[in-house]
Amino acid sequence: MWMDKSPNVNMFLPTKDSLTAATVELKAVNEKALALHSLPRSPVKKTKELKSDSINEKTYALRNRQRNLNSKRDEKCEVLAEKVSGIRHSQRVLVMKQEQKSHPTALQVPAPHPQEYFMEENAGKVCLIYDKRMLKHIPPRKHVEKPERIAAIYRKLQAENLLERCVVYESECARLKYVLHVHKDKYFRSILSERETKDDKGDMYFGENSLDAILLAAGGAIKACKKVITGEHANAFAIVRPPGHHAKKAMGGGFCYFNNIAVGAKYLMEKHGTKKVLILDWDVHFCDGTEDIFRESADVLVISMHRLGLFPDLDGNHFRRFAYSGNIGKGAGTGYNCNLCWSDSKVGNDDLYAVFDYIVMPLIQDFEPEIILISAGFDAAKGDLLGDCWVTHVGYATVLHKLLKLKIGLVLILEGGYNLEVLGECCASCVRVLSGDYTVVDDREEYFPLASTWDAILQLRASLSCYWESLKPDIPEDVLAWKQPNPNHAKIPNPDHAKIPD
Repeated sequence: MWMDKSPNVNMFLPTKDSLTAATVELKAVNEKALALHSLPRSPVKKTKELKSDSINEKTYALRNRQRNLNSKRDEKCEVLAEKVSGIRHSQRVLVMKQEQKSHPTALQVPAPHPQEYFMEENAGKVCLIYDKRMLKHIPPRKHVEKPERIAAIYRKLQAENLLERCVVYESECARLKYVLHVHKDKYFRSILSERETKDDKGDMYFGENSLDAILLAAGGAIKACKKVITGEHANAFAIVRPPGHHAKKAMGGGFCYFNNIAVGAKYLMEKHGTKKVLILDWDVHFCDGTEDIFRESADVLVISMHRLGLFPDLDGNHFRRFAYSGNIGKGAGTGYNCNLCWSDSKVGNDDLYAVFDYIVMPLIQDFEPEIILISAGFDAAKGDLLGDCWVTHVGYATVLHKLLKLKIGLVLILEGGYNLEVLGECCASCVRVLSGDYTVVDDREEYFPLASTWDAILQLRASLSCYWESLKPDIPEDVLAWKQPNPNHAKIPNPDHAKIPD
């Protein structure tokens, strides 16, 4: 009988004392900082500010040290766990070979690695990322980006018995190195050091537990991507908040702090060597942050569908520069930014189907991505006051089914959606489709989008046709005839709604 001679994992890891020492020192510095800030102002104001800056620098260094120790520990645990599994598997094979010599009629095939059983069991289930700690990112006043958003989704999945079709995972805080692949160090440090509530623009706030939620949201995107790219699950849905697609390299905005989907994409490229990632953003607002990060990249194809007159384009200037169809990227990324801008507010399911059939699906065919990441905002859904559109849960389920038939790994990462009932229904329909239930899918062969939608499609195809072969053929005239008149061309939404982005 063989003996388990697996290496002792803890002998390679940082000691508990080193982590404890860093924690104690960090606590002491934090107490000094709080005591210093509580002192009344005096003529020696500049000296105190200098001391405060020095303590903040030391605090940041200690936090970095603690995170680095944890990061190294996690990495070594992963490596050693793989080695231990390999050693045990080899031992099992040797035992079976010995048994085969003594019993020639025994099974000739070695038992599979336990991970293979695990992957087969999960392969037909949806990977669902949900973590209650993200509920603790609490706004200081009435706000549309609130904890109830993700709680409502989870309750709906429970009520529809859809959690039985999922494997639910808690999130993990994103590691420093993966966030810094996307965001600049100065901006990253400003988020880490933020402790006071700031509500200057009405779209960004920080509470006591906000930092944890921000890191968990980015880490949830990473975990979902990992589960799919490694083959453990065919698809995944990360129900995370705060959202991320407005966060740029050096600036947040629109409720977004770190760009969750960009962090996930960079993780895939850096950790797993993924060469081609497609990011599809069907949130009703323009993904200015995601475009800013990948504008010059030919490894990531970004497709955005958004509506005129909403954040970040309250005055129209931003769209003319970035969000219109003529902005197709820069440098090596020319042709890899695709912007479909709707000029009418009442876009519905048929408009979504047309964009998929004549923009999204042809581009996927040409680009041949290894994985598809979806910025899944549901504020274009009927009933959401911020988007003021008419897409239904059936529309989202139908276009998701089109993507599912491609047999490419899918990862949905939650962005906007602020009508709780509608948000829950849309997410439940998406999970239903991901699990293989297509009863909610619209199987019509003909659809009738708005005339303005056809105009936007033709304009974008003209801008990109010299870069993508699939967009060169003309759309048949009989297909273009399937349209309905524009109900309110270029209508700008109510200013009270437009001030609140996703």
